[in-house]
Amino acid sequence: MLEKQDTTEIWVEMTQQLLDDLDEARAKEKMGRSEMIMEATQQFLRQKKARDLRDEMERGYTEMASINFSIACECTHVESEAEDKNLQVLGG
Repeated sequence: MLEKQDTTEIWVEMTQQLLDDLDEARAKEKMGRSEMIMEATQQFLRQKKARDLRDEMERGYTEMASINFSIACECTHVESEAEDKNLQVLGG
């Protein structure tokens, strides 16, 4: 149960259908509206944080891919020289 001193009262508007669905769900879960809305909000924020982190990681990997490709292109001649040297040393 929620401690009164730990909460702040807000005003929320929603469609009648959404309120009916909320009341149906809270009755099944034996929860109050406030508790159910708070739990749903917490879940939404956790999921949003995870999505934001995933998006940030994707941007980072994409950025690093282009940087790594540029480095690889710049070093192609060095790799080719090393291969030529190996062939000379090994008698190929």
